[in-house]
Amino acid sequence: MKRTIQTLLGVVVTLLIFNAHGQYNTEPHLQEEVWYLQVHKNIDLFVMEVGQGDTVVVVHGGFGAEHGYLTELFKGMEKDFHLVFYDQRGSLRSPANDTLISAMSHVQDLEQLRTELGVNQLNLFGHSMGTWICSAYLEKYPDRVKRMTLMGLVWPKPDMNDEESELDDLGQANFSKFIQRNEVQQEMAEEGLDGQGLGDRDATRKWRIKFASANIYDISNWRNVKGGWVFYNQSAGTASGQSMPQDYNWIKVYRENPQVPITVINGSHDFVDFGGLLHKQWLSPLKHVSYHYIENAGHNSWIDQPKKVRKLLYQSLN
Repeated sequence: MKRTIQTLLGVVVTLLIFNAHGQYNTEPHLQEEVWYLQVHKNIDLFVMEVGQGDTVVVVHGGFGAEHGYLTELFKGMEKDFHLVFYDQRGSLRSPANDTLISAMSHVQDLEQLRTELGVNQLNLFGHSMGTWICSAYLEKYPDRVKRMTLMGLVWPKPDMNDEESELDDLGQANFSKFIQRNEVQQEMAEEGLDGQGLGDRDATRKWRIKFASANIYDISNWRNVKGGWVFYNQSAGTASGQSMPQDYNWIKVYRENPQVPITVINGSHDFVDFGGLLHKQWLSPLKHVSYHYIENAGHNSWIDQPKKVRKLLYQSLN
Protein backbone atom coordinates (compact mmCIF):
# COMPACT_ATOMS: atom_id res chain seq x y z
CA MET A 1 0.00 0.00 0.00
CA LYS A 2 1.23 3.54 -0.73
CA ARG A 3 0.24 6.62 1.18
CA THR A 4 -1.07 8.90 -1.57
CA ILE A 5 -0.10 12.57 -1.72
CA GLN A 6 -3.81 13.46 -1.53
CA THR A 7 -4.13 11.51 1.74
CA LEU A 8 -0.99 13.11 3.08
CA LEU A 9 -2.18 16.62 2.32
CA GLY A 10 -5.67 15.93 3.62
CA VAL A 11 -4.37 14.85 7.00
CA VAL A 12 -1.52 17.33 7.23
CA VAL A 13 -3.97 20.24 6.93
CA THR A 14 -4.71 19.48 10.59
CA LEU A 15 -1.14 20.47 11.50
CA LEU A 16 -1.76 24.14 10.94
CA ILE A 17 -1.39 26.02 14.11
CA PHE A 18 -3.06 29.67 15.45
CA ASN A 19 -0.09 32.07 15.69
CA ALA A 20 1.13 33.79 18.84
CA HIS A 21 4.36 35.71 18.51
CA GLY A 22 6.04 37.43 21.43
CA GLN A 23 9.39 38.93 22.27
CA TYR A 24 11.67 36.44 23.96
CA ASN A 25 13.86 38.45 26.28
CA THR A 26 14.63 42.05 27.15
CA GLU A 27 18.32 41.39 27.81
CA PRO A 28 20.23 43.07 24.93
CA HIS A 29 22.33 40.00 23.99
CA LEU A 30 19.24 37.78 23.94
CA GLN A 31 16.83 39.97 22.00
CA GLU A 32 15.48 38.64 18.74
CA GLU A 33 16.83 39.77 15.37
CA VAL A 34 14.75 39.64 12.20
CA TRP A 35 16.15 39.55 8.66
CA TYR A 36 15.34 38.19 5.20
CA LEU A 37 17.12 35.50 3.21
CA GLN A 38 16.85 35.92 -0.57
CA VAL A 39 16.48 32.41 -2.01
CA HIS A 40 15.19 33.60 -5.38
CA LYS A 41 15.02 37.00 -7.05
CA ASN A 42 11.32 37.09 -6.15
CA ILE A 43 11.41 35.25 -2.79
CA ASP A 44 12.69 36.49 0.55
CA LEU A 45 12.42 34.13 3.52
CA PHE A 46 11.58 35.67 6.89
CA VAL A 47 14.20 34.67 9.50
CA MET A 48 14.21 35.33 13.23
CA GLU A 49 17.21 34.65 15.47
CA VAL A 50 17.29 34.76 19.26
CA GLY A 51 19.60 33.51 21.99
CA GLN A 52 23.17 32.32 22.34
CA GLY A 53 25.01 29.01 22.22
CA ASP A 54 24.77 26.08 19.81
CA THR A 55 22.69 26.99 16.75
CA VAL A 56 19.34 25.19 16.45
CA VAL A 57 17.37 25.70 13.23
CA VAL A 58 13.63 25.20 13.76
CA VAL A 59 11.75 23.80 10.75
CA HIS A 60 7.99 24.29 11.08
CA GLY A 61 5.19 22.05 9.83
CA GLY A 62 2.63 22.50 7.12
CA PHE A 63 3.45 22.41 4.32
CA GLY A 64 2.16 26.00 4.10
CA ALA A 65 2.08 26.80 7.83
CA GLU A 66 4.50 29.19 9.61
CA HIS A 67 6.97 29.21 12.48
CA GLY A 68 5.04 31.21 15.11
CA TYR A 69 3.22 28.29 16.73
CA LEU A 70 6.55 26.79 17.83
CA THR A 71 8.01 29.81 19.62
CA GLU A 72 6.25 29.01 22.91
CA LEU A 73 7.83 25.53 22.92
CA PHE A 74 11.30 27.09 22.96
CA LYS A 75 10.62 29.93 25.41
CA GLY A 76 13.37 30.02 28.03
CA MET A 77 15.86 28.06 25.93
CA GLU A 78 17.37 31.18 24.37
CA LYS A 79 19.83 31.39 27.25
CA ASP A 80 21.34 28.08 26.20
CA PHE A 81 20.78 27.92 22.45
CA HIS A 82 20.98 30.18 19.43
CA LEU A 83 17.50 29.59 18.00
CA VAL A 84 16.79 30.26 14.32
CA PHE A 85 13.15 30.32 13.19
CA TYR A 86 12.04 30.95 9.62
CA ASP A 87 8.96 30.79 7.42
CA GLN A 88 9.36 28.43 4.47
CA ARG A 89 8.82 29.77 0.97
CA GLY A 90 5.14 30.40 0.36
CA SER A 91 4.35 30.51 4.06
CA LEU A 92 2.94 33.50 5.93
CA ARG A 93 5.92 35.90 6.07
CA SER A 94 7.70 34.46 3.03
CA PRO A 95 5.24 34.90 0.14
CA ALA A 96 6.07 33.15 -3.13
CA ASN A 97 4.37 32.25 -6.36
CA ASP A 98 3.13 28.64 -6.27
CA THR A 99 5.09 27.85 -9.43
CA LEU A 100 8.30 28.49 -7.47
CA ILE A 101 7.39 26.18 -4.58
CA SER A 102 8.26 22.50 -4.31
CA ALA A 103 9.10 20.05 -1.57
CA MET A 104 12.77 19.95 -2.57
CA SER A 105 12.98 23.75 -2.82
CA HIS A 106 12.46 23.79 0.96
CA VAL A 107 15.49 21.51 1.32
CA GLN A 108 17.65 23.77 -0.82
CA ASP A 109 16.44 26.84 1.09
CA LEU A 110 17.52 25.19 4.35
CA GLU A 111 21.01 24.66 2.92
CA GLN A 112 21.17 28.29 1.81
CA LEU A 113 20.13 29.34 5.32
CA ARG A 114 22.92 27.21 6.80
CA THR A 115 25.45 28.85 4.49
CA GLU A 116 24.26 32.35 5.39
CA LEU A 117 24.42 31.53 9.10
CA GLY A 118 28.02 30.38 8.67
CA VAL A 119 27.37 27.13 10.54
CA ASN A 120 29.26 24.03 9.39
CA GLN A 121 26.78 21.50 10.81
CA LEU A 122 23.15 22.08 11.75
CA ASN A 123 21.37 21.04 14.90
CA LEU A 124 17.91 20.56 13.36
CA PHE A 125 14.49 20.55 14.99
CA GLY A 126 11.52 19.64 12.83
CA HIS A 127 7.83 19.35 13.61
CA SER A 128 5.28 17.54 11.46
CA MET A 129 6.07 18.16 7.77
CA GLY A 130 9.18 19.89 9.02
CA THR A 131 10.42 16.39 9.92
CA TRP A 132 10.09 15.48 6.25
CA ILE A 133 12.21 18.48 5.25
CA CYS A 134 14.84 17.66 7.88
CA SER A 135 14.99 14.04 6.72
CA ALA A 136 15.28 15.04 3.06
CA TYR A 137 18.04 17.47 4.04
CA LEU A 138 19.90 14.66 5.84
CA GLU A 139 19.72 12.54 2.70
CA LYS A 140 21.12 15.29 0.48
CA TYR A 141 23.57 16.87 2.93
CA PRO A 142 24.54 14.17 5.47
CA ASP A 143 27.81 15.90 6.37
CA ARG A 144 25.93 19.10 7.24
CA VAL A 145 23.80 17.61 10.03
CA LYS A 146 25.04 17.44 13.60
CA ARG A 147 21.88 16.01 15.18
CA MET A 148 18.13 16.00 14.58
CA THR A 149 15.10 16.24 16.84
CA LEU A 150 11.90 15.17 15.09
CA MET A 151 8.58 15.84 16.80
CA GLY A 152 5.32 14.58 15.34
CA LEU A 153 7.32 12.57 12.79
CA VAL A 154 5.32 12.18 9.58
CA TRP A 155 5.39 8.94 7.59
CA PRO A 156 9.05 8.14 6.96
CA LYS A 157 8.12 6.07 3.91
CA PRO A 158 4.93 5.91 1.82
CA ASP A 159 5.26 2.26 0.75
CA MET A 160 4.00 -0.32 3.25
CA ASN A 161 3.77 -4.09 3.24
CA ASP A 162 0.50 -5.84 4.08
CA GLU A 163 1.20 -5.98 7.83
CA GLU A 164 2.18 -2.30 7.97
CA SER A 165 -0.87 -1.37 5.92
CA GLU A 166 -3.17 -3.14 8.37
CA LEU A 167 -1.57 -1.32 11.30
CA ASP A 168 -1.91 1.98 9.47
CA ASP A 169 -5.60 1.32 8.75
CA LEU A 170 -6.17 0.46 12.42
CA GLY A 171 -4.45 3.65 13.55
CA GLN A 172 -6.49 5.79 11.18
CA ALA A 173 -9.73 4.13 12.31
CA ASN A 174 -8.87 4.80 15.95
CA PHE A 175 -8.01 8.41 15.14
CA SER A 176 -11.40 8.88 13.44
CA LYS A 177 -13.06 7.76 16.68
CA PHE A 178 -10.78 9.97 18.73
CA ILE A 179 -11.71 13.24 17.02
CA GLN A 180 -15.39 12.46 17.69
CA ARG A 181 -14.81 11.86 21.42
CA ASN A 182 -17.49 13.03 23.88
CA GLU A 183 -15.13 15.55 25.49
CA VAL A 184 -15.18 17.65 22.32
CA GLN A 185 -18.97 17.90 22.29
CA GLN A 186 -18.99 18.65 26.00
CA GLU A 187 -16.50 21.47 25.49
CA MET A 188 -18.70 22.87 22.73
CA ALA A 189 -21.73 22.77 25.02
CA GLU A 190 -19.89 24.41 27.91
CA GLU A 191 -18.81 27.22 25.58
CA GLY A 192 -22.37 27.61 24.27
CA LEU A 193 -21.34 26.60 20.76
CA ASP A 194 -23.58 23.59 20.18
CA GLY A 195 -26.46 25.57 18.71
CA GLN A 196 -27.25 26.95 15.25
CA GLY A 197 -26.91 30.46 13.84
CA LEU A 198 -23.66 31.32 15.57
CA GLY A 199 -22.10 34.73 15.06
CA ASP A 200 -18.70 35.04 13.47
CA ARG A 201 -16.86 35.19 16.78
CA ASP A 202 -18.51 32.03 18.10
CA ALA A 203 -18.17 30.29 14.75
CA THR A 204 -14.44 30.93 14.89
CA ARG A 205 -14.23 29.57 18.42
CA LYS A 206 -16.11 26.46 17.31
CA TRP A 207 -13.67 26.00 14.43
CA ARG A 208 -10.74 26.33 16.84
CA ILE A 209 -12.13 23.61 19.10
CA LYS A 210 -12.61 21.26 16.15
CA PHE A 211 -9.11 22.08 14.95
CA ALA A 212 -7.67 21.39 18.39
CA SER A 213 -9.54 18.09 18.64
CA ALA A 214 -7.23 16.64 15.98
CA ASN A 215 -4.01 18.05 17.43
CA ILE A 216 -4.18 17.63 21.21
CA TYR A 217 -5.38 15.03 23.69
CA ASP A 218 -6.91 17.30 26.35
CA ILE A 219 -9.48 19.41 24.52
CA SER A 220 -9.81 21.79 27.47
CA ASN A 221 -6.46 23.24 26.30
CA TRP A 222 -7.85 24.23 22.89
CA ARG A 223 -7.03 27.90 23.42
CA ASN A 224 -3.34 27.01 23.45
CA VAL A 225 -3.45 25.51 19.95
CA LYS A 226 -2.15 28.11 17.53
CA GLY A 227 -2.33 28.33 13.75
CA GLY A 228 -4.54 27.64 10.78
CA TRP A 229 -6.96 30.11 9.17
CA VAL A 230 -5.02 33.14 7.83
CA PHE A 231 -1.76 31.68 9.15
CA TYR A 232 -1.94 28.84 6.64
CA ASN A 233 -1.41 29.01 2.87
CA GLN A 234 -3.30 26.10 1.31
CA SER A 235 -1.97 26.67 -2.22
CA ALA A 236 1.63 26.70 -1.00
CA GLY A 237 0.98 23.51 0.93
CA THR A 238 -0.54 21.85 -2.12
CA ALA A 239 2.35 22.90 -4.36
CA SER A 240 4.81 21.38 -1.91
CA GLY A 241 2.86 18.20 -1.37
CA GLN A 242 2.20 17.46 -5.02
CA SER A 243 5.90 17.76 -5.82
CA MET A 244 7.08 15.28 -3.17
CA PRO A 245 9.18 12.39 -4.49
CA GLN A 246 7.21 9.14 -4.65
CA ASP A 247 10.02 6.84 -3.57
CA TYR A 248 11.51 8.47 -0.47
CA ASN A 249 12.52 6.23 2.44
CA TRP A 250 13.77 8.05 5.51
CA ILE A 251 14.21 4.83 7.51
CA LYS A 252 16.88 3.86 4.98
CA VAL A 253 18.41 7.34 5.21
CA TYR A 254 18.52 7.16 9.02
CA ARG A 255 20.12 3.70 8.84
CA GLU A 256 22.79 4.94 6.44
CA ASN A 257 23.75 7.86 8.71
CA PRO A 258 24.52 6.40 12.15
CA GLN A 259 26.85 9.34 12.83
CA VAL A 260 23.82 11.62 13.28
CA PRO A 261 21.97 11.18 16.61
CA ILE A 262 18.21 11.38 16.06
CA THR A 263 15.53 11.89 18.69
CA VAL A 264 11.90 11.21 17.77
CA ILE A 265 9.11 12.49 20.04
CA ASN A 266 5.56 11.44 19.18
CA GLY A 267 2.31 11.59 21.14
CA SER A 268 0.21 8.50 21.78
CA HIS A 269 -2.73 10.18 20.04
CA ASP A 270 -0.82 11.71 17.13
CA PHE A 271 -2.85 11.25 13.95
CA VAL A 272 0.30 10.52 11.93
CA ASP A 273 0.82 7.22 13.76
CA PHE A 274 -2.07 6.91 16.18
CA GLY A 275 -1.09 4.55 19.00
CA GLY A 276 2.52 4.36 17.82
CA LEU A 277 1.85 1.17 15.89
CA LEU A 278 4.38 1.80 13.14
CA HIS A 279 7.08 4.20 14.28
CA LYS A 280 8.31 2.00 17.10
CA GLN A 281 8.51 -0.96 14.73
CA TRP A 282 10.46 1.06 12.16
CA LEU A 283 12.76 2.96 14.51
CA SER A 284 13.59 0.52 17.32
CA PRO A 285 16.25 -1.40 15.33
CA LEU A 286 18.20 1.84 14.78
CA LYS A 287 20.57 2.24 17.73
CA HIS A 288 21.33 5.91 17.09
CA VAL A 289 17.61 6.80 17.02
CA SER A 290 15.97 7.51 20.37
CA TYR A 291 12.18 7.05 20.11
CA HIS A 292 9.95 8.57 22.80
CA TYR A 293 6.24 7.73 22.98
CA ILE A 294 4.39 10.33 25.06
CA GLU A 295 1.23 9.06 26.71
CA ASN A 296 -1.93 11.18 26.56
CA ALA A 297 -0.52 13.58 23.99
CA GLY A 298 -1.48 14.52 20.46
CA HIS A 299 0.34 15.91 17.44
CA ASN A 300 1.19 19.08 19.40
CA SER A 301 2.49 17.02 22.30
CA TRP A 302 4.05 19.99 24.11
CA ILE A 303 0.59 21.38 24.83
CA ASP A 304 -0.60 18.15 26.46
CA GLN A 305 2.61 17.22 28.29
CA PRO A 306 4.70 20.42 28.50
CA LYS A 307 7.14 19.40 31.24
CA LYS A 308 7.91 15.97 29.82
CA VAL A 309 8.26 17.20 26.23
CA ARG A 310 10.42 20.20 27.09
CA LYS A 311 12.73 18.00 29.17
CA LEU A 312 13.14 15.58 26.25
CA LEU A 313 13.62 18.47 23.85
CA TYR A 314 16.33 20.04 25.99
CA GLN A 315 18.14 16.72 26.32
CA SER A 316 17.97 16.01 22.60
CA LEU A 317 19.28 19.46 21.61
CA ASN A 318 22.27 18.88 23.89
